[in-house]
Amino acid sequence: MTARFGNVMVVIGAQSKAIMALSGSGETVDTPMQSLPAASQRLLSLLQGFMPAVTVAVEGRSDGGQPAGGWTAVSDTAVMRSYQWSFGNAFWHDTNNAFDVHGVATRDYLVARASPSRLCIYVHYMPSTDFANANTNWSASHYADHLGRFYDALNAACAPGFGEFRILPVPQASRTSADAPRVGEGRAAMEALAGGPAFAGLARRPFVLRPVHVGSAVPRGGYVEGSSDFLHDIRSSAWRAMAHVAVRIAGHNGFVPEQIDQPRLVRAVRINATTVRAFIASPQRLPIVRQGTNPGFDLTLGTVTAAAAVDNSAVATTGYATVDLAVSSLAATSRLRYAAGGGQYTSFANGTTPPRGVLSRAMWANPGPITAITEAAEDALSPVPVMHVAPHEAGVPVEL
Repeated sequence: MTARFGNVMVVIGAQSKAIMALSGSGETVDTPMQSLPAASQRLLSLLQGFMPAVTVAVEGRSDGGQPAGGWTAVSDTAVMRSYQWSFGNAFWHDTNNAFDVHGVATRDYLVARASPSRLCIYVHYMPSTDFANANTNWSASHYADHLGRFYDALNAACAPGFGEFRILPVPQASRTSADAPRVGEGRAAMEALAGGPAFAGLARRPFVLRPVHVGSAVPRGGYVEGSSDFLHDIRSSAWRAMAHVAVRIAGHNGFVPEQIDQPRLVRAVRINATTVRAFIASPQRLPIVRQGTNPGFDLTLGTVTAAAAVDNSAVATTGYATVDLAVSSLAATSRLRYAAGGGQYTSFANGTTPPRGVLSRAMWANPGPITAITEAAEDALSPVPVMHVAPHEAGVPVEL
């Protein structure tokens, strides 16, 4: 394998979870993880292992308040000023159609580190404030349009100084039920910018990498008894997210890491009037493991009433695992979706009361040593990255 670039800089930016990834502040609640480095250090060590002889830096500046500049990650902000009007500072000022306070700081931070021999990847990391604290100005088309404008402006400012500049979105896995529709719309916007299904009039930007979807993330509220915090993930979820990010970056730089990419729902076929077979592509031809009783599938028209066990009998030869779904009221234009609209929030089978048991609604490619994901720091202590099945917002047509 030959590196496309011998010098790679990753800059983490966005909101409170980006701060936690950079500093570890507020991230640690699962006891087995407390002595381990923050997620950004996990990302650095994985990239160094995936890309030997490549100079790698993982950077960013974070703060919990509202500084005037110099920060790539700031709490209680949003991409657009109008969605977080009470704070005033955001990354994009949609009225002025220009960088806002933190957008200026992020741009300047990146430009100051430019080098014509360096690959720079800006990781737009879980911008959940966009969805959680949006006021009544929210609309999917407004968000999509201005997210595209923010990305365009960042690329225009930064790309000339680097050998290559790319944006890697890592959208929020899920939120509470009231926020879920906006989470789904935000994920769909990021997919569209990367060349995925069209959404809200967005066109592909060649500098946007296909998003990393943080499947089966566990927020504090799904782990800590009595916690109402369903915004911030526990550290083991953040560590797993960085494994996904590292795989995507290493692949873009010309390396084939141990785990190539996330499994995805790619096809749905009607077997009979009450059964639909879902096909999940497993890039490493590894078996797909499912925990919990709710696999997260739904139909745009019709209802999924039950799911059989995952069939891995052909995955080693074809690369596809299948799941037979019991359905009702199937229509000619039905589409099968997986974990759409913020549906990938994962709790523990026994709730927040120890022993919590395995995760519910979790599916992943089994790399070997993982037999179950339990409350012991989830799967983050695994010697290999665990790649969860990515959500599919648009769904796939059911072939009749």
